Amino acid sequence: MRRAWWGCLLAAGCSAALACERSVVSVVVPYPAGGSLDGVMRIVADAASQATQRSFVVRNIGGGAATIGVQHVLRQPADGCTVLAGNLNTLVLAPAQIASAGYVPHDFQPVGLVGQTD
Repeated sequence: MRRAWWGCLLAAGCSAALACERSVVSVVVPYPAGGSLDGVMRIVADAASQATQRSFVVRNIGGGAATIGVQHVLRQPADGCTVLAGNLNTLVLAPAQIASAGYVPHDFQPVGLVGQTD
């Protein structure tokens, strides 16, 4: 069986994280620190910081099967200064299975693919 893992930086209502006019971009990982997505996003944030001369800061906001972190991103202004490190679980499965999730995948605008495995 073929299994895929993917992660996307997503921003609610903006075309790219570079639209942010501030010098700090918050990357929300909707899981506790120490997991695989957290580790990958810290590497990506460091590379993005070097490439853009901005600070990309990873914030872990876990709980509620990742819905708490996702809801946090939705409450932020759609200015590209807060992006979500999302995946299949956070964007598709959680809102399909949890009535109180409060979001659907179409609430987000993808801005980049981070990784994929087969």
